[in-house]
Amino acid sequence: NVIAETSATVLTWNGEPAHQIIARDITDARTAQEALNRSEELLRGITDNSPHVVYLKDKNLRFLKVNKAFEKLYGASEPEVIDQFFPEGFDQNIADELNRQEKIVLSSGEPYEYEFEFTGLDGETHHIHSSKFPVFDSNGEVFGCGGISTDRTEFKLAERALAQSEARLNAFFDHAPVGLAVFDKDFRYIKVNSALAETNDLSIDDHIGRRPGDVINWALPAEGQKNQDYELDAPQNFINM
Repeated sequence: NVIAETSATVLTWNGEPAHQIIARDITDARTAQEALNRSEELLRGITDNSPHVVYLKDKNLRFLKVNKAFEKLYGASEPEVIDQFFPEGFDQNIADELNRQEKIVLSSGEPYEYEFEFTGLDGETHHIHSSKFPVFDSNGEVFGCGGISTDRTEFKLAERALAQSEARLNAFFDHAPVGLAVFDKDFRYIKVNSALAETNDLSIDDHIGRRPGDVINWALPAEGQKNQDYELDAPQNFINM
């Protein structure tokens, strides 16, 4: 099929009214435009359904495109930020640092990663991991800077909660008034508290990697050795005092 674009002009020919019709084959141009539209729709479908912030800036660091996650995180729609440097009210210190990084990306042609915190629309502090990368044209020249930002707030909160929990557990373990130890699958010490080290009259380091029978001044009785072997074959709670 051929797609034609026509234009008509009314004129006079040999003293009589006439119409001049010009037809131009635009099949290739229309096909190319439809392919471009499909490509942009596909890209928009991917980016708008991504949970991560995705944006594109030109060489002057003005926004060309942003996705739905950007709008949700920063409270600014695409029409509001197109041709702008940053959303209204964005922290200027963070904006200056991000601009500095994007200039590095544009000049070096290399990606750049950065983490920062900012206060979101919900009033909460968000921890953002940002990956920036150069975008090249068909001639291999950098024409802009793209970015993908991931909100790692929940991960950071979980990480901090885990660290606090481990700190409390370690404090209890280290300051317990009774001897405590953790063994590996070969029944060798991997963690010992001060009370047990004092009981055995050895430093904590002298326990690590060794079995109980190697660090105390007396040999384990036969029954104790059986208990050791039993612990390895069928793991369960075992106390030897």
